[in-house]
Amino acid sequence: MGIPGPTRGGGLHGDGDFTAEPHRRRLARQVRRGTPEADEDPALLVETARQFSDQRWFVVLVAGLAMTSVGQAFLGFAPFFAVIGGLLLLIWTVLSVSVLRNARRGEAFLRDHPDLGGR
Repeated sequence: MGIPGPTRGGGLHGDGDFTAEPHRRRLARQVRRGTPEADEDPALLVETARQFSDQRWFVVLVAGLAMTSVGQAFLGFAPFFAVIGGLLLLIWTVLSVSVLRNARRGEAFLRDHPDLGGR
């Protein structure tokens, strides 16, 4: 009989689905561009746009983490803490720009497509 291993379906018995992640990317791309495809499920597009606009809180969470590391660098100065603090500030800046830009695009999508069931 042999040892069961992973199959193309994602699970040991092939019951998973590899189409979820590419579909999520396609939904996100449509929301970012503001151009829904004709055959796409409107409820999924609206939910993706709402998730984009509701992720603003993530910036505050990562800012707290970055500030904690910067504080550690100032309190007990060591090259390690300075490097980690600098990396976290860089990551926070890139993440903030990305999340806030996607939030604006999600809100614009909901505003531009009220026929899909947006707010």
